[in-house]
Order: sequence, then structure tokens, then C-alpha cells
Amino acid sequence: MPAFLSSTQLDSDVLPAGIADAIGVGDASTRFQGEWGGHEVFLALKNRSSVCLVTGSPDVPSSWLAGCGAGNEVVTVKATDGGMVKYLPMSTSATPEGWTRLSDYVFAM
Repeated sequence: MPAFLSSTQLDSDVLPAGIADAIGVGDASTRFQGEWGGHEVFLALKNRSSVCLVTGSPDVPSSWLAGCGAGNEVVTVKATDGGMVKYLPMSTSATPEGWTRLSDYVFAM
């Protein structure tokens, strides 16, 4: 189980209505990671071994994107405005140069 799931899901961790189904991730697996450039960023499980980085604007249902990969690999999603968010499967205290830390596992540029 990915480490980001170790916390209990809060109301703020839930994707907007319909987004989890559209992307194909489990509703109970979503965890909010932060906001960046007008987008909300979440992590979620697609299945037992696939972690998805999900991002979009809460007011624009068509803006939601997801990138998925094996739970132990880096996942990068390029947002519609050209920005990027990246999931690192291991918690790190270091922030890659030029990136903004959203959580222990997610960075944005």
C-alpha cells in the first residue's frame, strides 16, 4: 500500500463529483496533496498496484487529467496550462531545484 494512504480520508481528500469515476480511480483512495496554479492535486489508486496523480480545476470538469504508473515509479502530469506536477513514490525532505513542494510526495513546476 502506498504511504500516502496511511492517513484517514477526510472530506477535503474527495475529488469533485464524477471525476473519480471518469478517471477510473477508487473514491476511497483519493488524498488531496495541495493547490497549484488554480489546480487541485490529488493522489489516488487505480488498482492495487497503480498510483494516479490527478489534477484539475474544481470549477471546470473538463480540465481534470490523470497520469498513472506502478506504485513504485515517478508519475508526471503536464497540466493544460503547461505546468507540471510530479509524484515521487518515496517521501523526501528535499525539494528538486525549480519545483514547489505540495506534499511529501508531490511537487509542481
